[in-house]
Amino acid sequence: MSGIGNKRAAGEPGTSMPPEKKAAVEDSGTTVETIKLGGVSSTEELDIRTLQTKNRKLAEMLDQRQAIEDELREHIEKLERRQATDDASLLIVNRYWSQFDENIRIILKRYDLEQGLGDLLTERKALVVPEPEPDSDSNQERKDD
Repeated sequence: MSGIGNKRAAGEPGTSMPPEKKAAVEDSGTTVETIKLGGVSSTEELDIRTLQTKNRKLAEMLDQRQAIEDELREHIEKLERRQATDDASLLIVNRYWSQFDENIRIILKRYDLEQGLGDLLTERKALVVPEPEPDSDSNQERKDD
């Protein structure tokens, strides 16, 4: 409740302090940080404090950049280790594939030699049909009936 004049009562909502100043916003939408330099007596002192502030900001940016570089180095090392294991696996697979390929060539050469020795034998083998064997669980007495 307002008393006489424009004074506010202690229980009324509102701020007792003036509103804080907001950071200046440029047209591009970026915010500019305001820096309090305190009391400055000369332009040399102003230059020194400005350079110190810039130096501090550059040091922070350098630390951030070094942290990012460290993370990227770790990631690169991880990828290099993975590449090394993949290369080793591919080498093993390639070795086994070459051995398989050589075995197939040997088998094909043997088959060609057998083909050359006697076409009759291979044709006969292809035409011979083995007789089916009786089932082991079939009743043998029924065959006689």
